[in-house]
Amino acid sequence: MQPNLPPSADEQQAIGQFLALAESANVHFELIGERVVIRAVNPNWMAWSTLRRYLDEIGLPRLEAYFKQTSDAERQRLAATA
Repeated sequence: MQPNLPPSADEQQAIGQFLALAESANVHFELIGERVVIRAVNPNWMAWSTLRRYLDEIGLPRLEAYFKQTSDAERQRLAATA
């Protein structure tokens, strides 16, 4: 994934699946203002290292662009395919 370009449809799908995986580990991502915020409530620490590797590959700028380009309904649809 190239960090300075908006995510393609395939990349949106991958990010949606990543976010669904994170949710299943009680790690939540959201856009507040212009920043991506990570909130973890009783997270599954066994999954954290894998989530962190995926997050490093995706990159926060790409994740921020995903949140800005997609609606809540689109994000639910993309996450549901995981």
